[in-house]
Amino acid sequence: MVSSNKIIDIHHHIIPKVYKNALKELGITTAGGFPIKNWEPQDSLEMMDELDIDVGVTSISEPATLPFKKAKAAKVARQVNEYQAQLKRDYPNRFKSFALLPMPHVKETLKEIDYALNVLHLDGVGLLSNYGDDFLGNDKFDIVMQALEQHHANVFIHPSSTSKNLKRQNIFLQIL
Repeated sequence: MVSSNKIIDIHHHIIPKVYKNALKELGITTAGGFPIKNWEPQDSLEMMDELDIDVGVTSISEPATLPFKKAKAAKVARQVNEYQAQLKRDYPNRFKSFALLPMPHVKETLKEIDYALNVLHLDGVGLLSNYGDDFLGNDKFDIVMQALEQHHANVFIHPSSTSKNLKRQNIFLQIL
């Protein structure tokens, strides 16, 4: 008997060259303490095949667009989302995608929600649990949450460190 069940990896991070290069321009070459590696779709496909994963739902991890100023954050999010849309077209049975949003920049985020979901037809959005010390429940993000609700968007929330936690971690590491 053949099973129709699929294994779907909804926490499938990718690192498109455009994103890696934008981070590198700011001198960011590590994430989570690890070097940011070169990534190609084939890397994911090989890993997915090895683990019997049918579909990977792609997203961008921390730091997302936090290191960028407003205009650059919007540009990087757009480029990454267009890349993800192309990835879905190239591998329609293997990849779905959560849009990268230029949070915490609300006006730019609203534009990207509309574009990513209505034009690119991505499968939802990825958010960090907080942007610096501002968590998603902060009033300043209410309009973003309303837009996501209006779009009936799938929302993937990735845990993130606050700046206070990062400072504590750095002090602890210096003590060691």
